[in-house]
Amino acid sequence: MQRCPTDLAALSNRGYAFRKLGKFAAASEDYTAALKQSPGTVRLYNNRGYCLAKLGKYKSAILDYQQVIQLDPANAHAYHNRCAAHTALLACDLHKSCVCCYTAVACD
Repeated sequence: MQRCPTDLAALSNRGYAFRKLGKFAAASEDYTAALKQSPGTVRLYNNRGYCLAKLGKYKSAILDYQQVIQLDPANAHAYHNRCAAHTALLACDLHKSCVCCYTAVACD
């Protein structure tokens, strides 16, 4: 990648390799760089959304999945992944809410 850090295929492929290795932050960076060159590529948004969700960045992942749906309204994977991200976000928010309620009761 040093020779041609802007090569779309190289960025996409390296992002995929990082994703498979569980290096979701690095993969997300490569997908972001690739999207700058090809902003209408559904696969890149879907892959970056997956990485963002794995990093716990559910709101950002949801935005990527919404972009996929806007570009490809019949993309079942995007609907499924967006649902999973919403569910994970709800679980996080519910946990935070429970902690706040417990803290309020403990202070009373």
